[in-house]
Amino acid sequence: MRKILRVLLGAVLIGGLVSGVLAGDHVTLNYPNPIPLDTVFKMIARSAQVNILMTKAVKGITAPSIILKNVYYEKAFEIISKTYGLSYRKIGANTYIIGKPEELAKTFDVGLTKIFKLRYADPNKVKGILTEVFKGQGANLIKVAVDTLNNALIVSATQSLLESVEDLIRKIDKPVKQVLIEVKMIQVLSKYAEGLGFTWRQADKDSPWYFTLNIKENFIDTVSGGAPSTPVANPYPIFQFGEYVRANTLDWNIDVNFFDKVTNGKSLINTRMILLNGQEGQLQMGRKIIYEIGQGDSRTGAEKDADIILKVKPIINDEGFVTLHIEPDFNIYLGKDPEWNYPIIEKKKLTLDLRVKDGEEVMIGGMIDSSSSKDKIGFKFLKDLPIIGRLFRDDSTAKETRQIIFLLKVHILDNEA
Repeated sequence: MRKILRVLLGAVLIGGLVSGVLAGDHVTLNYPNPIPLDTVFKMIARSAQVNILMTKAVKGITAPSIILKNVYYEKAFEIISKTYGLSYRKIGANTYIIGKPEELAKTFDVGLTKIFKLRYADPNKVKGILTEVFKGQGANLIKVAVDTLNNALIVSATQSLLESVEDLIRKIDKPVKQVLIEVKMIQVLSKYAEGLGFTWRQADKDSPWYFTLNIKENFIDTVSGGAPSTPVANPYPIFQFGEYVRANTLDWNIDVNFFDKVTNGKSLINTRMILLNGQEGQLQMGRKIIYEIGQGDSRTGAEKDADIILKVKPIINDEGFVTLHIEPDFNIYLGKDPEWNYPIIEKKKLTLDLRVKDGEEVMIGGMIDSSSSKDKIGFKFLKDLPIIGRLFRDDSTAKETRQIIFLLKVHILDNEA
């Protein structure tokens, strides 16, 4: 009699529990009071008509309460398992194994490997993302290799991790927008030179502002005991100093300098760059300066760049704007070191960020390099005399200005076009 009552009572209890489960793929559970987890998993499996196996770890775990409304049965397995430190594996189409994650991994996840072919993303970059995201899972549970030839990733991991990896790759492997950047570089060069004064030059010399006084000696050679030498006749007695006689006349040429010279030049470079969103592009224009280093037989050639480098990185936001990170880098050749003969390169760098609309053009200007010099050359003391000092000196002024302007026009390309 007691056995019959126990059976009837068990049937009533089970009937009360099962009454909270809707038949089909979606289940509703409404149990505000404590309930054993193994009972809950059995009810869900019965409702979804799937097979279920549970390890000993599930036995004895009681949920304080479970309330779920219209949840897909497999999602219900996942939510409840993770809540109580459990996991599950799906074997075939309709069999589920529930237990501790480490137990299931040792039993079911040995040698699980999957190849993920990528359509758009760089496999090396995706590998870095996966390694960073799943590093807390342990180095032994997930391993990622890159197949560069097929643009694919080979991932070895547990079943649950493989599913997470697949979901993440699906979100990452999407076509990246491209940006077309039209670049114009305008270089304006202005030179100005002015000269005013007089240049004195000896008639038989190429270089101005100096002369030579050649003298000959008129004497009798008595030291060697030879015959007396023929005295040198002095054609210009006024330049005779004892036995020393000037050998030629003082002939001078005077150059009159009175000029202004203005030189203007302009150069234009027009090019295009197509960059992926977030990718940096570089435009380099200039020349190489060749020079020697070392001494003697150990001399060898070396080179330095005298150029302009423009680095651009576009970042597209969801509103159709593009943020341009721009770095113009200038390496300007100033000449060679007078002592070591090495080229002198002046470096200038600018970093800025601009936010522009699709199709908008921006200008970067004001990058000016200027130099000036003033020279005053002439006879010492005489050139500094008031009024007449101008007759004994030559004044010159030189100015050079170079301005560089960049024009950048941005277009966001349609990937489907």
